[in-house]
This record gives sequence, C-alpha cells and structure tokens, in this order.
Amino acid sequence: MEPADTFTLQLRGYQKQALLWMHSLEMNAESARQQKSIHPLWKEYAFPLDPNQETIDLTTDEQPFYYNEFSGELSLEFPVAERKFKGVGMGKTIMLSALIQTAREPEPPSLRNGEDAPSKRHKQLRLDNTFRLSAKKPKTSKGPSATLIVAPTSLLSQWSEELQRSSKPGTLKVLVWHGQNRLDLESAVAQDDGVDVVITSYGTLVSEFMKSEQLSSPVFESVILDEAHSCKSRQSKTARAVCALRARRRWAVTGTPIVNRLEDLYSLLKFLDFTPWSDYTFFRSVVTLPFLDRDPKAIEVVQVILEAVLLRREKHMRDSDGKMIVELPPKEVTVENLEFSPLERKIYDSLYTDAKKNFENWNEKGVVSKHYTSILAMLMRLRRAVLHPSLVLSSIANEIKPEGSGSVDVNAMIKSFVSGDSLDGKGNAFAKDVLNSLGQDENVECPICFDVMDSPMIIPGCLHKCCKDCIAAFLESCADKKEEGRCPICSYAPVRESDLLEVLRSKAAEDLSPGVASSITLRRNDFRSSTKLDALLQNLRRLRDQDPTFRAVVFSQFTTYLDLIQTALERERFEWYRFDGSMDIKKRGEAVSRFKSPSSQPKVLIVSLKAGGVGLNISNTIEGRILQIQKRKTAIVKEAFGGKGGTDSIENLKIMFGDE
Repeated sequence: MEPADTFTLQLRGYQKQALLWMHSLEMNAESARQQKSIHPLWKEYAFPLDPNQETIDLTTDEQPFYYNEFSGELSLEFPVAERKFKGVGMGKTIMLSALIQTAREPEPPSLRNGEDAPSKRHKQLRLDNTFRLSAKKPKTSKGPSATLIVAPTSLLSQWSEELQRSSKPGTLKVLVWHGQNRLDLESAVAQDDGVDVVITSYGTLVSEFMKSEQLSSPVFESVILDEAHSCKSRQSKTARAVCALRARRRWAVTGTPIVNRLEDLYSLLKFLDFTPWSDYTFFRSVVTLPFLDRDPKAIEVVQVILEAVLLRREKHMRDSDGKMIVELPPKEVTVENLEFSPLERKIYDSLYTDAKKNFENWNEKGVVSKHYTSILAMLMRLRRAVLHPSLVLSSIANEIKPEGSGSVDVNAMIKSFVSGDSLDGKGNAFAKDVLNSLGQDENVECPICFDVMDSPMIIPGCLHKCCKDCIAAFLESCADKKEEGRCPICSYAPVRESDLLEVLRSKAAEDLSPGVASSITLRRNDFRSSTKLDALLQNLRRLRDQDPTFRAVVFSQFTTYLDLIQTALERERFEWYRFDGSMDIKKRGEAVSRFKSPSSQPKVLIVSLKAGGVGLNISNTIEGRILQIQKRKTAIVKEAFGGKGGTDSIENLKIMFGDE
C-alpha cells in the first residue's frame, strides 16, 4: 500500500505491508482480520461416527464443531481472535507517520455533550409572546481528528523531527505537549485549524492524571504508545493514566511486550481494550495461574494471543525473493581483554573478599533471600571498581579531577630554564636541550625497561624521561617500601606521580607551524586514570589516526563514570557531547543534532544507558563506530545506528577484564 501524497519518504517493502495491515484494521476491512489460528478459549472436536452405520465413507470430510470450555458455548463456525495490537522492530516512527497521514479523515460530527449520535427524542419547543421559536439547536462539532503520541522524554524531539521530515511543509501540525508552560490541550485540539499530532511524555501524562485521578483530555482519533512496555505494571500510575485516555483507535509499539513476567502483557491488553483479556480476573485465571502451575497450555494460549494481535518485524527476516528486508552495515565485534594494575587488583580483591564473606555468613544463617538488595549493591560496587577505583573509594575521589586541561606551555618552560629559574633552581644547557629535543626524539629508549617510550614522562626536577607505566610502577614500589619517591636515574627527590609531565606529540606536526611548541605538548599528570579508561582513550586515538572525522558513542550505566570520561576527553582534546537524564529535552536534542552534524573533526558522544537506552537515533552518513564499555549493549547499538539503514561499517568494541 502506498502512503498519502503528503508523505515525502520512500517506504520499504515490509513497511508498505505493515501500513496496509494497520490501515485495514483502522478502516475495519475484513482482509486484515483473516486468520487461521483458532481462538485460545475454544477447542475443536469432530462429530462421532454413527455406530449403527454398516459402512463408513472415508471420502467425506469431517464436520468439526467448537466448544468453549470456559463459557460452555458450542459453535459450528471457526472462532478467531481479533487483531488490535502492533509491535514493530524497525522504522516504527516512519510507518506510524505514514499511517497518520494516510488516515486523517475525522469521524462524523458529534454533539458537544459527548453523545455518539443525535437523540431521536426532540426537546419540546417553546413559543414566546411573539410566537417566535426560541428553542436552541444542538451545537455540533467536528469529530476527533488529532493523534496523541506518548513516548519517553528522550524521544519527544525525535518524534517531532521525524514527523516533520516525513511530511510536506505545512501539511502536518505537531505540538510537543511537555514542560511547565504547556498550552491548554483541549483548546489546541478543538480549534478548526488545531494541531494534527500531540506528542507528550509518560511523566506529563501521569502528572495530569494524578491531579484528579482522571484525565480531562479530549477524545483523540488515535493514541500511540511508543516503548509501550513502560506501563508493564498494571498497578502503576503510568498504566492507569494511559488506560484512562479516550480514543477511537489505540496502538501499542514495543519490541518487548513481555519484560520480566508473563503478566506484563496484561497492561498492554488492558490499554488496547482487547476483551476478554483486558479483564484481569479472566487473564489471571486463564494465563497467569496455569503458567505458574507449569501448565503447558498457558504458553499455547499466550502464543495464540500474540499471533492474533502482534505484528513484528526483525532485522534477520527475508522477503519473498530471499533478500534481507533491510540491509544493515557490517559490524565488527572486537573483545579486548585487559589486566588490572597492581593497585586496582588490590582494591577489587578486597571488595570481592568482603562481599564473599558477607554472602557466606548470610548463607550459613539461611537469610540470603532477605538480603537481595545488599547482594545487588555489592555486585554494583564490584562493577564500579572495574571501571575506576575512585567510584568506590571516596578517599581518592577528590584527587582525580585536574584543574583545566593540564597543558604546560613549552616555550614558557624553555624561557624559564634559559633565564636560570628552573623548577630546581638550576638553569643549565641540559634542561634546554631536553626540552628542545622533545619533538625530534621519537625513538628514545626508557632507562628502566630499555624499550622505546610510547608515552614519555618527564620528571620536572631533573628532566629525565621514562615510560609512563615504568615511572608509575617505580614510584609505587617506593611507596610500598615507605620510601620517598625519587628519580630512578639520578635519585632526585621528592617526586610525586602528580608532578610528572606527560609528552604528547602531534601526529600532524608537518602541517603545523615550525617550532617545538607546535609539535609537542606537555601535560601535567594530575588526573588519575584507570586501566579501562586508558584502553578507551587508546582506541579513540587509534580511530583518530585512521579517520580524522570518525564518530564514536560511549555508553555507561554510571553517570559518575561519564564525568571521568568527560574529563579524559577534554585532556585528549576530543570534541565531545553528553546525553544523560539530568539534561532537559532541548539540551538532549541539541547534543544529538550537533553530534550528527557534518564536521572535519572527530566527535564523541557519551551516553547514559538509562537515558539513551530506548530509541536513540544517531544514524550518520559518516562511518559510525561504537565503543562499548559494558556488556549487553548490542541491541541498543543496532537501534542507534540502524534507524535509517546506513551503509558504512560499525565497529563494536568491548573492553573487558578477565574477571568480568
């Protein structure tokens, strides 16, 4: 089926099929309700043979009859279940936009008092003294024509942008009904030139519902729930609010109709008013209780229900010609295993030992079931320790954030040494030669490991150079021996790890202005990193060397770790953008838009898993590479970069430890 003329995008084949199915259901077409599966409450039986019949004709077809064991009904007609529910996995925003524009005819006019049709009983007319009729004619208004879309807060701007992008200018009026200064919804919809689509969040809907335990919203032509599993709990305020909405047509869009329990499906059936399953007592007696009793029939009933009401598209499906229904860019999954540093190993082992000891004590007392919350808290603590020790040790939390970017002016240091005012009070030619040769000496050996220094570190007092890992390990060994930190070459003391200067060489020094300061940068080592964070930065540098315009998305469940990543990106001079729950809709939209905009510089988007875990559309024409910090992000990455069906490759990097 082709969409309306106002729809400007090109639908794929499977999207046109979905549009035909949805539009047929809304128009009550019989073709959309054809179904071969029997209703789950009915059973099929065959009439018994006549025992007095001497011969049996095997060529005749048996005539079945159907019995409903719950109501006791008998029927000769094949009982089917009506379809009402839709859950899609790809391009749902575009398909629903096509549906909204294809079925925009309002319902017939109705009376203002809410009646569906004019009453046949007319009110008696009254005549005044001049015999003029004074009876007022009933006021009529147009039927509902607006569509309400309820979505998570992070998707409101995306819905608005996609609806405007997929329609001709001026043909679809969209209102984002969210925030403190939102307009009166009923007046905005009731006007002759009112809005066509209203987009709001679940939080706003619940806020309006809790004011009077009911919604005074107008009647909508359609209500669409995006990420409909947000109302999975039937007793939640969200579920009660969406069920109180008034609409002629209802659509629930979700990739996970069942999240944690089988009963999660009930809230969706309740919203769709899919009788008899919208009755909780009936649903519990037919589905929930048999399932808890391990009755296999419960699964059969659920399967038939989903077959009757569910339309699903998956990326691995193929069309009638054997081709993939959607071509996704190739994805390369790389798993990088790391080893803890000695300090990180001590911290992690200490936390693990304490957690194991507590669990064993609870297990001996038989009270493990009473400490589920504490067990989960200990597991989360171990997960944070893998990312960065500062996330679990408050004593060093204040030591990890440097002041500014930590850069040191090389020319200023040279002038300081030449003038005789060096850090140790000894201005000499050696210091000047060391600083002047930083940009030229690229294959200098470390005096500790005798290998080429990848990340040279300068000791300010004596200006000797060592590998970053070597000098850090040497200073740590001094601390273990309760000795003062010193230079491993000349024994200059005291030396602290935060006093060291890191040498950063520019990869494009030939394109810069001549001079040492143009090719190298000195940076204070006042930021305490971690093994996993160093691995992330190393891969980002590698991507920048391979493609100066690359895009990367970094996910993390912990916003405190995003703070550390943000600081590290600033020190590495990466252009970064943030997307988390503390940002309002406008700032989130700006961050995604700026990240997607073309640029000759690399960009990194750091995303909170909770805020960006649903529907985040960051598809880009430039090659997208995903740096995945934690596990279980594959589905999110597919949705993020598969939204528009790009053609470039995706690199999915998992940075893990052996203990994870």
